[in-house]
Amino acid sequence: MWQGGFPSRPIEPDRSTAYLAEYSGRLVIDGAPAARNALLALLAKCPQQDWLDCGRALVLRGDLDAATAVLTAAIATYPDSVELALALAGVFWQTKQSAAAESLLRALLVRYPADVAATFLLAKILKEQARMQAAATVIRSLFENARQPTNIVIRAVELLDDCGSKKRAAELCENEIAAGSTDPLLYAYAGTIEMQLGDFERARRRYLFALENDPRAADWQCANASPRASAITKAVIPISPCCNVVCNSRC
Repeated sequence: MWQGGFPSRPIEPDRSTAYLAEYSGRLVIDGAPAARNALLALLAKCPQQDWLDCGRALVLRGDLDAATAVLTAAIATYPDSVELALALAGVFWQTKQSAAAESLLRALLVRYPADVAATFLLAKILKEQARMQAAATVIRSLFENARQPTNIVIRAVELLDDCGSKKRAAELCENEIAAGSTDPLLYAYAGTIEMQLGDFERARRRYLFALENDPRAADWQCANASPRASAITKAVIPISPCCNVVCNSRC
């Protein structure tokens, strides 16, 4: 399934469709190189969105070589486009060109350090290469200058946890809580990680907050279809302050 950086906007049924139809015809008659060159010539004076639309359509067709050619040429025409850079990085990632994707994303994050999509795609690529500390550093950098929405914080916490950076994940949770977050799910994640780190009393407080502030928390115990759901199960079970073990009811 495609997980690159294309925008969700549907392709326009005008120039892009016509250009791709011509490309398909030339592909049969003239072969791939000639067809790609003809498509690039058609797009040469088009606005950025047409390049994006064509690139996305080619990816959906599975024509990744043509998508790479289109998006590479597009960036040469629109070098400051975040959308094009994300799209090409996504194609590089899908075609196993990890070094090229990493280089493009790092350059993008130098210009736009708070770009969420670039941050998570780069972290994903690094994690796939077992470069866990590098992935964790990329994720943490997203929060250096500004707070992020809670759903982004939770995504970051999950990824940090997956990378084995539990202390960083706990720190991110606690920083967000200290900044005023009252999201019960965030508290549940904090409790889960802090229990694993051995901070039982703080974990107990976080668990109880989740239970007391979200009526759905009791149902989270039943969500055991995935490892992540199992973590939430732990997060809503209080810890006994007298024995520091998990129990099924409040002491």
